[in-house]
Amino acid sequence: YPRILWRTAEGLITMTEKNDLDMYQNQFLELRQRLLYAEKENKKRSRELSSALDEIKRVVAKRMNLTTNHTGFWGELPERPRSLKLPVHLINVYYYLPHLREYEDAVFPNVIFGQQRTGGTK
Repeated sequence: YPRILWRTAEGLITMTEKNDLDMYQNQFLELRQRLLYAEKENKKRSRELSSALDEIKRVVAKRMNLTTNHTGFWGELPERPRSLKLPVHLINVYYYLPHLREYEDAVFPNVIFGQQRTGGTK
């Protein structure tokens, strides 16, 4: 017959129940510690992934020439290159046709002057 340890509001607690409670409490504390460690590692990985994403964005923006501050840039150039400035909506064809990024060398206009006719007829 188990020996009684404590008298509580819920009733009597025996030695085996006390051992079970201690075991569950220890397991709960271990679980809590593992969860805190996992949360800490999760935050660490999140920061690493955020910095990797920022680096990828920076490289992509640099490649697409979006990170350069062009304020005052055209004022430093001579007149001829300034006249070559494209309208904002024509700056990068790959923005509007992203599928062409895989075939950059294949971007040629399909224009035939004079529709391959010879002579002076209209």
